[in-house]
Amino acid sequence: MLDIISIVFVLEFLIKIIVHGFFIGPKTYLKDNWNILDFVIVFFGIVNWVFDAMNLQDISFVRGFRALRALRPLRMVSKHEGKY
Repeated sequence: MLDIISIVFVLEFLIKIIVHGFFIGPKTYLKDNWNILDFVIVFFGIVNWVFDAMNLQDISFVRGFRALRALRPLRMVSKHEGKY
């Protein structure tokens, strides 16, 4: 089952790429360090979905992908830094 938070992050990722571009240009998605972190989280989330769909849940390196979910709170905090 897909995680709702992962779906929201993927949608945000796609919207940012459509608006700013992915790599080529002065203010594209991958020019910001926080967006690189976002990309890594989204990428490994998608990889995790693929492994779940293929029923490869017992492989040890898949657990490492799931451990990257711990970066999500850091991502959320980074969006709100300096607003308080």
